[in-house]
Amino acid sequence: MADVKDGYYFVRRNTLKEFLRPHLVVYLDIPVPVVQERIKKRGHDFEVNGKALTPSFLTSIENAYKKNCLPALE
Repeated sequence: MADVKDGYYFVRRNTLKEFLRPHLVVYLDIPVPVVQERIKKRGHDFEVNGKALTPSFLTSIENAYKKNCLPALE
C-alpha cells in the first residue's frame, strides 16, 4: 500500500506544476445542513436514500476542499 501511495505522490509532485493554474476559482461555501436540505428537495432517490451522502461524509469533503484543494490553488 505504501508503494502505491508513494507512487501517487511522486506523480503528483512531478506533474502538477505542468498544468496551468486557473485564473479564477469559484467555491460555493454552503453549510452541510443546507446541502442536505437541497438534496432532499431535489428528490433523487439515490441521493436521498443513499448511504453515501451522510453529514460526516459531506463534512469531510468540505474540510478536504478547505484544507487541501483551495490553499493549493492560491
